[in-house]
Amino acid sequence: MSATCCQPMTQIHVSGPFARLAAGWTAWRQRVRERADLALMEDSDLRELGLTRAALEYELRRHVWRD
Repeated sequence: MSATCCQPMTQIHVSGPFARLAAGWTAWRQRVRERADLALMEDSDLRELGLTRAALEYELRRHVWRD
């Protein structure tokens, strides 16, 4: 085995159109995960976050590519 197999990967910084595309993709995936988590919550948990079921339903109907 090589010595580099278990070393942490370094982060690559890319600029330009590819970077914007990657950032958009990352934000989109994060919103999808957050909405999926919220959809599984009980009403009592939503109230603790200051959300109502109606507000959550509205958010879940929105397109994920919009903020």
